[in-house]
Amino acid sequence: MPDEYDQLFAQYVKALRDAKSLSEDWWERALSKEAARDEASSGLRRRWPLGPAAHPMVIAVYRDFYLNCELITQRRTESDDSDARVVDPASFVTEWLLGDENGDLALLISQLPYAPMGLDDDGNTV
Repeated sequence: MPDEYDQLFAQYVKALRDAKSLSEDWWERALSKEAARDEASSGLRRRWPLGPAAHPMVIAVYRDFYLNCELITQRRTESDDSDARVVDPASFVTEWLLGDENGDLALLISQLPYAPMGLDDDGNTV
């Protein structure tokens, strides 16, 4: 029976697929506009070096599911159940995508040169 992580991952894949589609459409429109202005696509690449991976929706999906995974992990770590399965959020949003059926999503996320996460003054992920 799937647990919370498995259910969250299924939601992540769906949300990331939707974001990928949106970002690829955006990228194709941007390339078309560049071509219409007789500018090389390298100008677009200079402004958006990550291509579709830089789209705000892709980054938002990554962040949202990272934080949700972290909440599950934190709750389970603080519970009395020493056998509770815990998952590293960074692994969840990246490594869990590796494989044939989600390889395209793994490739998209791998284009991010950094994890779009930060820490607040108390060391909490934001």
